[in-house]
Amino acid sequence: MIKLFFLRLIVFCLSFFFLLKLPGFFDYYATNDQQRDINSLRCSTKHNNIELLFLGSSYTYSSLNPIYFDSLGLKSYNLGISGTGVYFTELILDDYYDAVDIKPQFIIIDISAFAFCDKSDNFQSYPLHRYLNKPISHEALLRKYPENVPNYLELLIKSSKKGLSCLVNTNRDLNDSLCIHRGFYVDYSVIDQKILREDSVKFKFLKDAKFVKKKLFKLTRLAKKYQERGCKIFWFEAPTQQLKYFFNEQYINDYEMALTALRKNGDLIELNIKELLFERDDFRNTDHLNTIGAKKISMAIANQLSIYLNPIR
Repeated sequence: MIKLFFLRLIVFCLSFFFLLKLPGFFDYYATNDQQRDINSLRCSTKHNNIELLFLGSSYTYSSLNPIYFDSLGLKSYNLGISGTGVYFTELILDDYYDAVDIKPQFIIIDISAFAFCDKSDNFQSYPLHRYLNKPISHEALLRKYPENVPNYLELLIKSSKKGLSCLVNTNRDLNDSLCIHRGFYVDYSVIDQKILREDSVKFKFLKDAKFVKKKLFKLTRLAKKYQERGCKIFWFEAPTQQLKYFFNEQYINDYEMALTALRKNGDLIELNIKELLFERDDFRNTDHLNTIGAKKISMAIANQLSIYLNPIR
């Protein structure tokens, strides 16, 4: 009787697993709250000859406008994705690199206090791995980033719900405007007191953020890997206005030490924009530049990049 009970339990668990798992195979085409990011991933493969690739978070897609890099003679695309820390960056870069025939020669990524914290790379809120050019299963994700194992059931349930929603509505259309702007997010709005108040509430969750040393190590290994592939990686510290004030003191100390380590790393080259002055009207909210501010930083970084490219090219 005991053996029969356990046999039935195993059958029940396996049946339940497959009922959750099967609809999840179709989550790729589900309508998503972060459709902008999914469209950007899909648009990127339409540009199969990108030499200069921008990677990172929303600080990248709000800051670097490809049109200001055309003068360098490089074809560029902005593949910044919301909520990106080091793990998202690794997945996106590996996926893009494998998806295109002509590999990017140069990569620029943003570094911010958000990049190394435990709040970035949130696979529960945004299962990026399911929307890549070659989607990764939840099981493969957990093998790569085992700290997400406790979230496995939640990931399965969300994929299942999205897969089932495709029976009613699918989203296979690309945003032509996003493709035209090569992934750059156009927004001329300017920060005001209302936005500041809303952001002061929204960012309270960062107060207990923890610095994840593994992300710093992962970034340095990623840079070495692509350096050996002949791809030069540059980075800049994103101008995020007041973002640092929302983190605790210990986190900021760890972050500053990480910046020092990055500046000593021979596989990563900093594009220093500390002397670049931004005004209040250059920001659309507490931590993102608007399109006017993006013009300033894009031109400044393009000028710095040209110094490195001229001897190479």
